[in-house]
Amino acid sequence: CGLPFGIHRMCVWIVPGGDSLGGGAALFVLNFVIGGIIGGFVLVWRLLVAAWYVPLTIYRLIVGY
Repeated sequence: CGLPFGIHRMCVWIVPGGDSLGGGAALFVLNFVIGGIIGGFVLVWRLLVAAWYVPLTIYRLIVGY
């Protein structure tokens, strides 16, 4: 689920050496795996920020700033 958050944040562009189809496919999949890992961290961070702002907003509505 983190892939949409991380695929545009990753900058792993490894040029495969040689003309191996298997090596190129492996690096292509590696890019998606790394993008998913980065996206997982971004997803967790956004969920933590959202979990912080929901009670803060409710508190501000009750107290009135």
